[in-house]
Amino acid sequence: MEPGTRVTVDGLQARPDLNRQCGVVVDYAPDRQRYRVKMDAHGEAAAGEEMYLRPANLSKLGGVVGVSGYGGGGGGGGGGSERVIPGRGYTS
Repeated sequence: MEPGTRVTVDGLQARPDLNRQCGVVVDYAPDRQRYRVKMDAHGEAAAGEEMYLRPANLSKLGGVVGVSGYGGGGGGGGGGSERVIPGRGYTS
């Protein structure tokens, strides 16, 4: 996933409060094999916090936002979501 991609979090066991929360991909940390995601400021949990999350715990939402805004402006695309499968890309 490229920086600026909108995602939703799902399947976390250690932080279930983050499940169903949205954020924006900042970058990928290959040494951790995780995406750094800035959680939406209006979310119920971890508002504005940056988290390192596994690809399996992220679903891509429609559209890409401006990276400098981490969730503001730009974007578009449909309202669907895609599951990230490591090594296989996305599935609907």
